[in-house]
Amino acid sequence: MVSGAGPELTVVGSDAAKGGEQSPAQDEVTEPRNSGPGYGRLFAIGAVLALLALGLLAGQQYNRAESLASRVESLQVELGRVEGELLAHQTHLDAVRRGFSDLTAAFGRLQTLVDAEPTARPSPPGKIQPADAPRSGSGSGPE
Repeated sequence: MVSGAGPELTVVGSDAAKGGEQSPAQDEVTEPRNSGPGYGRLFAIGAVLALLALGLLAGQQYNRAESLASRVESLQVELGRVEGELLAHQTHLDAVRRGFSDLTAAFGRLQTLVDAEPTARPSPPGKIQPADAPRSGSGSGPE
């Protein structure tokens, strides 16, 4: 060990503590490999490049999110338009159903009138009345 004016220094936990000397090859292994003037600069360049890549990726994702947001907005407008058209079609179909139902009922009443005896009296209420039927002549009744 080194003796001199300062305190005595010893190596702890190595072969030197057991009384042996360290070889120069072990000194190289125990020194950190990443120490040196070039390592700090290389680390800084790597960090800057990584930050630049992250910034570009974030910008790309932001642009993509903006385009998707505008697409969602346009699709919502189109959905509103299509829902309006669908409501109009449903209203039209309801009107057609009511008309068909009325036509079916009128056809049933006409079929009853056709099937009736020509000399029979007028049908009960709810059926076609003689006043509803077209009249011919003076309207004084059957001749």
